[in-house]
Amino acid sequence: MNCKISTCFLILILIISSCAFSGCLDSSSSNNSSNNTNISNTSVTTNNTSATNSSANNTIANSSSVPKKSGPVGLTDAEFQAAVAVTKYSLIFAMDNMSAEYNQSSNTIIIAIIVPDSTDGVVAKALADATLKILNAEVNYYNNSVKLSDTSNYTTNYYGRYHGGLYDECNVAIGVAPISHANDPDYYYVFQYIPAGGHTPISRLR
Repeated sequence: MNCKISTCFLILILIISSCAFSGCLDSSSSNNSSNNTNISNTSVTTNNTSATNSSANNTIANSSSVPKKSGPVGLTDAEFQAAVAVTKYSLIFAMDNMSAEYNQSSNTIIIAIIVPDSTDGVVAKALADATLKILNAEVNYYNNSVKLSDTSNYTTNYYGRYHGGLYDECNVAIGVAPISHANDPDYYYVFQYIPAGGHTPISRLR
C-alpha cells in the first residue's frame, strides 16, 4: 500500500472513530468523550496499564505482562484480524483497500473502505453491505455461536437486512470513501453508525 493510500486510511479511520466514540451517537459512548478519539490512544492506554502491572509484579517480564487485546464476541485480536483479512481479499475486486479495528472500551467495530474515484454510489452501498455480511461469516468461522446473516430473517424491523450475530453484540461504524477524497466527509458514499442490535440498512450519502 503506497503512502497516499495509507494516509487516506488513517484519516478515514480517525474520522469514523471520532464519530463512533462521541457521546452524540449513543449514550454508552458518552463516557469516552473525554478521551482523545484516535485509535492510537487505545494502545497508549493499554501500554500505561501494562506498565502499572509490571511495576506491581517485577518478577514478570515486560513483554509477558502486556495484556492481549481481545476482539469482539470472544475472539482474540489475531482471530478478528484474520477474519478482516479474508473479508478484504474476498472483496478486493471492488475496493482499493480496507481496514477494520475493534475498540473494546466502546464495543465498536470501525470499518474504513477506500474505493476508486469512479465507483458508483450504488456499488459503494452494496460493498458496505457485503463487507458486513462477509466479516460476520468469517467471525462465525472462529466462533460458531455467532449467527450468520439471513435475508429472510424477520427478527428486525428491516426485512432482509440482518447482517448477522456479530452486529447483535457490537456497534459498527462504517465508511466508504473515494481514494482522492478520503479526508472529506462531503464526498463519502457511506458514513454510518449502527448500534448493536439495530441492523439499520446501509444508507447511501451520494
